[in-house]
Amino acid sequence: ASIAFGYVVSYWVGLAIAWVWLVTALRRRAQPDDDAPGFRSGATLWSLARLVLAGVIAFVVMSLIRAWLLDVLDVGSDRIGIAVGVVVVAIVGIGVYVLAAWLLRCREVGQAWSLLGRVLKRTPRDARVES
Repeated sequence: ASIAFGYVVSYWVGLAIAWVWLVTALRRRAQPDDDAPGFRSGATLWSLARLVLAGVIAFVVMSLIRAWLLDVLDVGSDRIGIAVGVVVVAIVGIGVYVLAAWLLRCREVGQAWSLLGRVLKRTPRDARVES
């Protein structure tokens, strides 16, 4: 858990550094007569806040499910039980995250979902029938 937390902190620090660098670079390159709205930090931060909130909700639910699996069902006494527990917690976590993001109206999750659907529906070029 400590290693995972270290990765999370390092990614957030990297995001902050990249954010400052990107905003500075965009301001430097903007022309005075440019009609482009620029970098909308407020909208981006609000979107990130909703995604983080969905992640926190998913984390809490996953922690509760893990505790329930360990205490009530005694899953985790052998390797198979641990593997089943990890799979169940991961599936529940993904479902709760997507549901929470949808309820919080995070457009990015819907866009990723539709992109995944388009990619899965696409056929390889070799399998296409030329008409």
